[in-house]
Amino acid sequence: MNRFANRQSVLLRATSIACLVTASIMPVGCAPDGTVQQCNNTMSDSSDCPKKAKHAGISLPSFDCNIFKQVGRYVVPRISDPSIESAAREQIAGLEKRFEVIADQDAGDLYGEFGMICQCLEFYDAARFCYQQSETRDAANYRWPFLRGHLERLEGKTSQAKASFKQALKRIDPKSPAVLDAQLAAICWIGELELNEGEPSKAKAWFDKVLAITPNHAFAHYSLGRIAEQQEDFVTAIEHLRQASQLDPSAGSIQYILGMVYRRAGRLQEAESMLQNSVANRKPYAPYDPLLWAVESAVKSHRRYHFIADQNLKAKQYTEAIEFYERALQMQASRQLLAQTHCNLGSAYAKTGNAVAALKHWKLAASLHPEHTETLLNLAAVAGATGAPEKALPLYQTVLKKQPNHRQARQKLAETFVQLKQPANAIAEYERLLNSDTGNRDAWRALLDLYIAEKRFNKARQIAIRYEFPDVIAQLSTAALGSDPDPESDQDRL
Repeated sequence: MNRFANRQSVLLRATSIACLVTASIMPVGCAPDGTVQQCNNTMSDSSDCPKKAKHAGISLPSFDCNIFKQVGRYVVPRISDPSIESAAREQIAGLEKRFEVIADQDAGDLYGEFGMICQCLEFYDAARFCYQQSETRDAANYRWPFLRGHLERLEGKTSQAKASFKQALKRIDPKSPAVLDAQLAAICWIGELELNEGEPSKAKAWFDKVLAITPNHAFAHYSLGRIAEQQEDFVTAIEHLRQASQLDPSAGSIQYILGMVYRRAGRLQEAESMLQNSVANRKPYAPYDPLLWAVESAVKSHRRYHFIADQNLKAKQYTEAIEFYERALQMQASRQLLAQTHCNLGSAYAKTGNAVAALKHWKLAASLHPEHTETLLNLAAVAGATGAPEKALPLYQTVLKKQPNHRQARQKLAETFVQLKQPANAIAEYERLLNSDTGNRDAWRALLDLYIAEKRFNKARQIAIRYEFPDVIAQLSTAALGSDPDPESDQDRL
């Protein structure tokens, strides 16, 4: 999605030639360094779109003031989208003020910073313009063709993206440890693009280059495993994928592909185990890329930091998740959004074994939003786990009052009644749950145990037969169970 193009009217008009361009064409009205040359303004009377300006004696057609604005001597993209958070808008405004006083030798980095913000917000043409201005000022820097390559990759321009990443590689000093991660990332992206174009042999050559530099590169092993699977070389595929999984054990995508290879190789037991492990944590897998990470974290807002934290939480990167949830809490947001952040931060702390910090943030979430479902469920779980089920009871009931069909809350409420030795209430809650969640075998088994404990054997027998619990059927058939105080026919509703 190219929000800069989609939301800012049209990019080409009859009275103004290209406003946003590729590396060989400048935005109209701008010198190659991004300073204003001439603006025959027919679109706006805004003070940031000058009536007349010259630069270096060069004259170009007017630029579209709906797309660009002048800040000091420089032309920058006009980013005005009401969906952007106020914190991000303030960040952009602050960056524009820096253009008013920036020294020419520093303008390239400032354009690059603006470009990363635009890319993070998915204003891709605006980002491209900024990277072009950066490269004009700093032609030897690898960052600008590298970032341009990502824009082209996202837009499906595979050939251009490969050329841009290769250009970035030529500018990277292979002997410099400071840029090693960027070098490896560029090589991986070229290999990935070759693989996407159906060129596995070319892709393999690039990934082999990565392993020649650093043998313990998870994404390279993962990609070589995928290539070997395509060629039905399952032994090689398993070897690479197992190494990748050992290097990055939290990556569900690696486990999933490895499970599929095991299945194709006839190793079904290993396949089943690997596929089960990958279900909850499967997401697209990509190489570590410091520049792409800089783009992802370029916008400093609650929403952005919370999103990054969520992705790390899902990937089981709990330290990183905690860091970005903490950053999100420093940004302005509504009480409801802050409650969600505290709730998720508590969950991240819980995953690290820090129960004290987890409870602290769950309580803060509840104070901000007393009916926040996830927070209430977490607090109830803590109460149940610490031997205080009576404190969990009202929390589950609060959730169900607002969301009567919340299955997790209903099942936990039934389990809490079991803890409190209130079988009649537990049975009632399980029956309500199973009216809408008939495939929940754990709940059926718990209800069976309750029926048997209460000597309601006819109901227990019917459920055991209908939902295929052979061990219970055998128990009911052979044990001396006594009489049923509540006999029901096989037409019982359960």
